[in-house]
Amino acid sequence: MAQAAQHPLEQIPPHDEPAEAGVLGSMLAAEEAATVAVEMLVAEDFYVPRYQLLFKLFRELYEQQPDLDLLYVQSELRRRGWVERVGGEGVIGALTERTPSPGNIERYCRLVRERAVERELLQSAGQILQMVQQPGSGQDVAGLVSKAEEIIYKISDRRSSQEPVSIHTVLENVLEQAELHVAARREGRKIDTGAIPTGFHDLDRMFAGGLWPGEVIIVAARPSVGKTTLSINIARKVACRPTERNPVGVGIFSLEMPKEQVSKNLLCAEARINSEKMRTYQFDDDDFEVVKDAAKQLGQAPIFIDDQPGITTTELRARARRLVHRENVKLLLIDYLQLMQTSRSMDSREQAVAELSRQVKHIARELKIPIILLSQLRRPPQGQEHKKPALTDLRESGSIEQDADVVLMLHRELDENNVMTRDVTAIVQKNRNGACGDVKLSFFPEQFRFETYMPELADAPSPVGV
Repeated sequence: MAQAAQHPLEQIPPHDEPAEAGVLGSMLAAEEAATVAVEMLVAEDFYVPRYQLLFKLFRELYEQQPDLDLLYVQSELRRRGWVERVGGEGVIGALTERTPSPGNIERYCRLVRERAVERELLQSAGQILQMVQQPGSGQDVAGLVSKAEEIIYKISDRRSSQEPVSIHTVLENVLEQAELHVAARREGRKIDTGAIPTGFHDLDRMFAGGLWPGEVIIVAARPSVGKTTLSINIARKVACRPTERNPVGVGIFSLEMPKEQVSKNLLCAEARINSEKMRTYQFDDDDFEVVKDAAKQLGQAPIFIDDQPGITTTELRARARRLVHRENVKLLLIDYLQLMQTSRSMDSREQAVAELSRQVKHIARELKIPIILLSQLRRPPQGQEHKKPALTDLRESGSIEQDADVVLMLHRELDENNVMTRDVTAIVQKNRNGACGDVKLSFFPEQFRFETYMPELADAPSPVGV
């Protein structure tokens, strides 16, 4: 009778004993090797208990004196009473004899670290298995999936720390990129800068070409001024480009509106159809043809809508990672900050908003993509509802301004009769890497559409009620 295969969690965990011995022997043989090892590894990366104990000792002695003197190491083992625990008096000499070349220290370290990651993955798999099989846990499937992703991603987070880099290396890369751009301009070619043009030329000039990876762009405004509409129009313009202009994948996290409403608003803007017609589907034949053409265009665009209400930053990070890695999304839009939930309880709403703001910034940097983050403004005093907003009007937390790379506030103009016009001023209040100032835009609220400023519409009032 064939013997049943052993379950992976019951097998001897992955490890590489010769590589672990090679690391320790190299540390004893060369100071440079010891420097590499203490930077790349921690004691828990070693599987063999005596090697784990020796690495702890070597690291501690290295911090006192980088040159690990063989006699001093043996003396310290005796003083601490660790000789038997590490395998006897001859273990140190055996380590140096078993090490082919200290020059291969990085290779040995990588082998040790890779096996350690495999053990962590197995341990995480065990946690997930236990979590799923736990009776009466009360968690729904979505909650289990989110928790499982969090467990797995913690391994990646622990392993993704970057080592310091000399400014010489950084400047070499900067000059190399500059040379490519200068050569391309000389030859009349265009080259990708990494920034995503918004489709609004004056805004792009203010942002030195568009939205840059790792940046958080706050869009704030009072109700009915158009912060959501401007943001989804940026999403529409960057995602609906022709194939030859490289359309950009966009993820929209809509915490306020359901995905159907977001889609209808995008369709209104693309088709330039009045929202009343879209709401009730009161189309004539010509309108319907226009709507179908616009739906076809939008349907081909790499736009992904997540309308989960009350999303936490942990859920946001997991879902954003999936969009970036699976769908090649390069721009996120979150509508809006104050509707998100922290992954842990906070003493005050101000602390919660500050934590949310920090976490969104971390996600932008980790995923190397720009994030457009919508935010509310404080309710203005009576009689000042139409006053231009300032940074102090950001609601609930000054940390929003601190964490943001760009703060863009929208102000809707009034005519002499105090009626809202189509003019909206985008006020760049903060721009960490560029200029501040005002940009005029034309707003078509009845179509959920923004366009580059059209002076001929400056005096045209908006439809009543919008």
